[in-house]
Amino acid sequence: MEAGILNIVVEEDDIDVLQHMNNLVYIKYLEKARLEWYEQIGESFQTILDQGYGTVVRNLNISYMKEARLGDKLQIKTTPFSIGNSSFVMKQWIYNERGEVITEGEAVIVMIDFHKREKAKIPSVLANKLKQEIESQ
Repeated sequence: MEAGILNIVVEEDDIDVLQHMNNLVYIKYLEKARLEWYEQIGESFQTILDQGYGTVVRNLNISYMKEARLGDKLQIKTTPFSIGNSSFVMKQWIYNERGEVITEGEAVIVMIDFHKREKAKIPSVLANKLKQEIESQ
């Protein structure tokens, strides 16, 4: 499986009264894809937590272009876009079965010291993997 790709099928609990996927579910799926990205690059989120760090979303921008409905097979692509000392930007796209972009997202992620509960420098192992991913695009 290519790093940064997560496949999901829209389930009944994801559907709202308008019979399409609720806007909050997109956010949940985007977060799930970001967490899966860590696993796929070999730097699990649990490993980061075990080192005393965590991440928080500072800013999340989402554009909804097309609806998703019950049973739709979606593919979420996640890729780092830029990196600073204590934060990085992840770009994400949700595609439907026809390969159409139905949602675009951009998340600004801030590294925190889990124990002090304050901003921290991105650990070097993760920073290097982020840089490698950015350079390979």
